[in-house]
Amino acid sequence: MSLPRNHWKVLIVDDDEDVHISTEFSLKSLLFLERPLLFLHAYSSAEAFKILSENPDIAVMLLDVVMESEDAGLQLVHRVREELKLDTLRIILRTGQPGYAPEIETIEQYDINDYKTKGELTRARLYSSLMTAIRSFEQLQKIDKNRIGLSRIISATNSLMQKQGLRDFSEGVINQLAAFIGIEPDGLVCFQALNEELNPGSVRVIASAGRYIPWMDEPHFSEDHKVWSRVQECFMESANIVHDDSTCLYFEPTPSQRYVVYVDAVISLSQMDEELIKMFAHNISLCAQNIGLVEQLQTLAYQDTLTGLCNRNGLLRLLEELPKPCADSLQLIMIDIDQFSVVNDTFGHRHGDLLLQRVSEMLSTLKGLQSMARLGSDHFALLLEKVPGQDAEVRRLFMEPVEVNDTQHLLTVCTSEVTVDQSVSASDLLGNAVIALKRAKLEGQSQHMAFSKEMGQELRARAMLLSELKQDLQQEGLHLVYQPQVELETGQVLGFEALLRWKTRKGDMISPDLFIPLAERSGLILTLGAWVLRQALQDLKSVRALLPDLRVAVNVSAVQFNQADFENVVAQALQDSELDGNVLDLEITESAGILGSDAVEAKLQELKKLGVIISIDDFGTGFSSLSYLEQLSADRLKIDRNFVAKLSSPSGRRIAEAIVNLGRQLRLQVLAEGIEDLMQLDELKRLGCHQGQGYLIARPMPIEQLESWLKQVAEKNSWDLSGQIIRD
Repeated sequence: MSLPRNHWKVLIVDDDEDVHISTEFSLKSLLFLERPLLFLHAYSSAEAFKILSENPDIAVMLLDVVMESEDAGLQLVHRVREELKLDTLRIILRTGQPGYAPEIETIEQYDINDYKTKGELTRARLYSSLMTAIRSFEQLQKIDKNRIGLSRIISATNSLMQKQGLRDFSEGVINQLAAFIGIEPDGLVCFQALNEELNPGSVRVIASAGRYIPWMDEPHFSEDHKVWSRVQECFMESANIVHDDSTCLYFEPTPSQRYVVYVDAVISLSQMDEELIKMFAHNISLCAQNIGLVEQLQTLAYQDTLTGLCNRNGLLRLLEELPKPCADSLQLIMIDIDQFSVVNDTFGHRHGDLLLQRVSEMLSTLKGLQSMARLGSDHFALLLEKVPGQDAEVRRLFMEPVEVNDTQHLLTVCTSEVTVDQSVSASDLLGNAVIALKRAKLEGQSQHMAFSKEMGQELRARAMLLSELKQDLQQEGLHLVYQPQVELETGQVLGFEALLRWKTRKGDMISPDLFIPLAERSGLILTLGAWVLRQALQDLKSVRALLPDLRVAVNVSAVQFNQADFENVVAQALQDSELDGNVLDLEITESAGILGSDAVEAKLQELKKLGVIISIDDFGTGFSSLSYLEQLSADRLKIDRNFVAKLSSPSGRRIAEAIVNLGRQLRLQVLAEGIEDLMQLDELKRLGCHQGQGYLIARPMPIEQLESWLKQVAEKNSWDLSGQIIRD
């Protein structure tokens, strides 16, 4: 359904016919930004969704909150934004039952313009709200159209840079411009006036296609040619001219740049379209004036613009092209100016640029210098003849102050050195120099480090560690330990957290802080996580004979949680162990940044269908918004051990108290980890924390030791809260 452009579309969504009639009656005679309204009507959220999907240019939706369900309106807002992607549509919520959706929370959580009760919306207030919404819609439309237009211009210019021949370039211009205007390329010619005279000889064709492509070589028209007469008229009038069968568009981005685009069709453009095409035409004219710009760009790809030296790409290309006899007698020295950022911060970036240029001039005086590059900021690389003491020569250059704008700077540098070896690739050679330079900088200022095999061996050691981790996982070299979790008020043992430990075949204990990130970066965490899940459930099954209500908590990394079939992995592990989902507690780390999205919530809902408990681990240490918590399918918050350790301080106590109170308000259980002394235990109980774990209660222990611990607990029916702590 197409509507005239001089109307604003307004969709009224309400299950009450009287609301539709009264709203339209109140507004139909009014103008908004000099345009009347055109009303569309929907009596349910489903009907409204259909109308919106068919009419994406609706400006405002007046939406009832409560229709076929108490939150039908809010669900519709969510679908409109997420499924239809109607970001410019403005939404005014109206309700006759304000209690169903609190105003502040609703405005905060949903992308709406206004939220009013129907009783508040008098004719004047309704007009005011609608005017504000329409103004917002108009601005968003303009921004969106500008964004799309600019995107096309950038895309067009980038693609034209790849054209090598003038004819190819010309056809590319026309194809891009025709696509922008929305016509076929055959029938569009771009002219440029070379001077003030207006005759066929003073106007050149800078772009054409199809039947007009020969005009690129020589215009095939005379003074009385139809196309020329209309182009000439457009130049003389300095304005767009529309004829019965053609259109001439005039552009003058600068006094010395005048263009006419001749179109073999009648087109109508808005002022915004004309501005965008003007920018487009100016860009392509700049390209047309210098087809060699591609070569310049290729030069820039390998050259540093500030110093004129090679950049990183240029240095790599140089190293790759070195002849063998020459390469064997060279060394690569990399330089980093100590505390250069202080110069920039103190004297400004322009002063810093001048200093870098002065440094490049100094380095160019070195004997045996074959080539030099600036790799970025204050990093330089020198390709030098392999002579002992070259690094000392480099450092000697900086013994005297470097003067810039009558200011003297006493600089020191860190350097690294690597011997050029043609058996090593250019990128690896440069990488080795970077590794050595980082080592030098770790030692302090004015340090030098030559790359050694040992440095490379450390990198290989990390790779070997990963390989060993894979092997130990396959051969069951990893194991789990378990730390009990208790109810703080009663001492009842609720379950335990499974913690992964790795003791290599050599007997070395590797910290989880080292091997878990390594597993995540390599993708091994998926296999590792699945194994932990299966093993923890099997161990739980073996100890439930002692305490039948025990549960097990398993940590889930962001990488593991985000795998497409994670729900199936959990379901299969439960099935294999013959245990119900309510014995499994999945701890998702808040700092992993995976919470809050609809996709995550949908996955959590699937896990909840299995009966699984969801805990948010290390709560308060991440950067997520608290807004997602109220609607998140979680059961428990875990207070990070760092906050528990600081309970003796006022700030630490306030943080713990805030988390406990938040958990209570959201009806979530709160568990504190890292409880190590009675003071912390008593304070957490006083704050109302529900559950806890830590060394005070029990250290992490293997499954066999856990069984012994649980037998002692079973005899007493609970963990001893009196201070007679049961520990391994």
